[in-house]
Amino acid sequence: MGLPALRHDRLELDRRDFGRADSLSFNVLTLVADEKYERAIEDLNAFVENDSGYPSLRSRIERHANHGIDLINAIRTKRNFPGFKSLTAAKQNELKEKTLFHFEELKFVLKKIERIQVDVKLEDIRSTVIVIRALVFAGLGIVMVAFVQEISHGLFNTAFFVIDDWLTSSANYLMELVGL
Repeated sequence: MGLPALRHDRLELDRRDFGRADSLSFNVLTLVADEKYERAIEDLNAFVENDSGYPSLRSRIERHANHGIDLINAIRTKRNFPGFKSLTAAKQNELKEKTLFHFEELKFVLKKIERIQVDVKLEDIRSTVIVIRALVFAGLGIVMVAFVQEISHGLFNTAFFVIDDWLTSSANYLMELVGL
């Protein structure tokens, strides 16, 4: 898989590689490809600053987001290099290749941020499931203890009296039959 072509100072990219249309990757990469660097940085910062409800998310993605901002700035610097036309063809190609390398690295960093976000959500779901299971098992334990206690104090006493009455009635019947 080769890198996308660079035409003069424009990136020729297949936007289908940017991810889903509503994702962070797609939004930031599209803005960078369209040379809207400040907006791309704002979007990335807004994603980090967003109160997502997952306390550990920000700390886990902050350094990746900072690296992404550095990459956006590096792409901007290389694409707006003063005197680009006066450079030799080899230097121009080297600058283009570095720009594409930074762009591919930015794509990787953004995918990593999205993966971390999914991992944090999955961890939250798993912990919620664990709590719910613990509550269910605790409830079942309480019901079982109440059932055993009811049987031992209520039902056993009743059963003892019923069996005692049945044995007494049976013995009396047998005694009457024998004639005693």
